[in-house]
Amino acid sequence: MIKVNIEKNLKDWQILENNEVIIRAKRPKWYSSEISFFFNGKTYELKKKSFWKSTLDIFQGGQTIGSITYSIPTGYQVNIYSSKKIYSLSQVNKGGMWRVEREYTFNELGPKPIFKINYSKKNFGKETIEINKIDLDSSNYDLIMYGLKLMRLTQASESAAASPTFYG
Repeated sequence: MIKVNIEKNLKDWQILENNEVIIRAKRPKWYSSEISFFFNGKTYELKKKSFWKSTLDIFQGGQTIGSITYSIPTGYQVNIYSSKKIYSLSQVNKGGMWRVEREYTFNELGPKPIFKINYSKKNFGKETIEINKIDLDSSNYDLIMYGLKLMRLTQASESAAASPTFYG
């Protein structure tokens, strides 16, 4: 079981396996969608392509290695250029009236499940995020960060769709 430890107003977090930190991640600015993380002695970054686009580029050591894109028919997807693999996220809602529980599955297009993210938030309190490996190799733990980003993007688009719109 892999746990996600979130600190400092969602600005810094750690991915823990057997209580050992395997990935450290941070957002440089509280208002930014940029994420930097460190894994296997390498620095990765997720940065928006531009202010007007929803596409994020994935960098490893300053080189572009992939992207996160959105389209209406397919939703959010992660494209890793070197392996030519495409990943997506599926979701199952499990919560009740006073708690939010969701299970997200990070899939390689096929669909081939790679890992599951168990997300819960009780009484508007602290978030609990746990990851269950299905077909995830320890050398590919960077996929966890991409899955978590897809989860956050999906949550943001759901909350935007649920908010009321007033026309004057």
